[in-house]
Amino acid sequence: AELYLQAGDHKKGAALFTSAGKPARAAALFLEKGNNLEAARLFALAGQWGTSAELYEKSGYPLRAAEAWEKDGKPLKAAEAYEKHFMENVSFSTTYSSTAAAPDNKSAAQAGRLFEKAGLLDRAVVAYSKGGYHRQAAEALLRLGQPAKAAELFLRAEDHEKAAVAFEQAGDTVRAATLRGEQAFKSDHPAEAAAWFVKGRDYLRAAELYESVGMMAEAASAYEAGESWAAAGGVYARAGLVDRAAAAYEKAGELETA
Repeated sequence: AELYLQAGDHKKGAALFTSAGKPARAAALFLEKGNNLEAARLFALAGQWGTSAELYEKSGYPLRAAEAWEKDGKPLKAAEAYEKHFMENVSFSTTYSSTAAAPDNKSAAQAGRLFEKAGLLDRAVVAYSKGGYHRQAAEALLRLGQPAKAAELFLRAEDHEKAAVAFEQAGDTVRAATLRGEQAFKSDHPAEAAAWFVKGRDYLRAAELYESVGMMAEAASAYEAGESWAAAGGVYARAGLVDRAAAAYEKAGELETA
């Protein structure tokens, strides 16, 4: 290798230094000749991750730089490099999307994960959101103490259970109840769904569900809560609760029936 260098053939010299287990010496040769990319690769081979990362950045390879920074134990620098790669190389849509993130958006997820590791949760939320990783962004928002925003992102991720919990933490019990009602309805538990819809103030939907399973008194009560007095009167009458039926018809203005 030394003789090749003396002969002016740094490439063969570098190749032999690498074969001899001295990749850092080979890297220095390439660096001296201005070949930053090959130098970066060889510094990585030598375990000199920081130097490798810097050279990858100079060469315009943020993804490789990110991997090297992470191995060097620098999560913030790694996160920023992953984010740069995503912004420069992956197109994304800012429009509403409930679908899972595309496979080539992984650099955004990596950026978010490392921003979290670096303790920068707000930057993690931005990175996750840009890549379409709504669930991860929502989890970070919860740790930031922003359950209302987290709930909206859980909805975009189609995780209604976690969205309901987040809405409850935010004090929005109505939306939480509505979501739980939807879940119960999809699971074919109409009575349970109806009870949640009452709490979610969707009284007419609750009434229809109660009526569909023969729970007439509950159905009529829900119609009343929704100020659908005539419907309440009819269902109370079918349930044999004539006095309550009469009061409901009276409120509906159907005085003769009352």
